Amino acid sequence: MTKAVSHLWDMSEAYPYPSPFTLYLDLIGWNTMRYGKHMADGCECGVYEARLIGDALIEFSDDPVEVGKYVNVIMLADQLTIDYDRT
Repeated sequence: MTKAVSHLWDMSEAYPYPSPFTLYLDLIGWNTMRYGKHMADGCECGVYEARLIGDALIEFSDDPVEVGKYVNVIMLADQLTIDYDRT
């Protein structure tokens, strides 16, 4: 159910901030709920990235609760990795 979101996440790791995944988080409202603002200003996406974002948005529209839980898990895991790397 989260194949497109997972693919977008994996692909976005190679991009500078703000990545295509950051834009996806803005579009599903995650950044606004978490940080109170949009975070993807300056994100540059081409046709390929737009397609991946679109596929991930379709997954979100099909099951927002399940995809939202998945996004929370990967974002928490990413935060823990960043914190661990700093120690």
